[in-house]
Amino acid sequence: MLVWDYEWRGHEHKIDQLSFRQKVDLCLACIDDSLQLLGEHFCRQLVDEFGDALRSAWEGFWSINCSVGDDIASLTPHIEALECRIGAMENSGSEMPGFYDTIMGVAELIRGLETGMPRRMTVDCTSYAYQAVLDVEVLSTLDRSIGEEEERELERANSKCMTCIQHQLEFLKLVAAGQTINRKTVL
Repeated sequence: MLVWDYEWRGHEHKIDQLSFRQKVDLCLACIDDSLQLLGEHFCRQLVDEFGDALRSAWEGFWSINCSVGDDIASLTPHIEALECRIGAMENSGSEMPGFYDTIMGVAELIRGLETGMPRRMTVDCTSYAYQAVLDVEVLSTLDRSIGEEEERELERANSKCMTCIQHQLEFLKLVAAGQTINRKTVL
């Protein structure tokens, strides 16, 4: 996360200038991109683990016409089911690399839909999306603890990590300009 933190540091303030809908779009695009980077196999396993709750919530996020509180009630049953699965995953202690961060990004998006998507929640959602890629691509491959400098080097050397950061910053630029980001992932 060290490279992500460094790269995003100069851009977080731009989130304050985004509308609620733009913040939601940014979060959706970042989660969607991380799913694309992690691949179809990861998505299949994620859906196998979280099933219809995740699929229904994901479809619902993309279909709602967001204003704070609007249309969120239609997602409530799916969100509640997903939150139960998140709780079960946290209690089990056994998860695949990237699952926790992906689901926490979705959970942060849920909380943001309910509370107006403040900057911190938007940043947390985007960082969870990156952390999922980092976990799968770098951290889960290590058999030992590493220091910050080595982590930084490994992040920078990993093309998917760097692509994720580049895409996220591009998404921020696009949503700030009022452009639509099309979804790539169908769960």
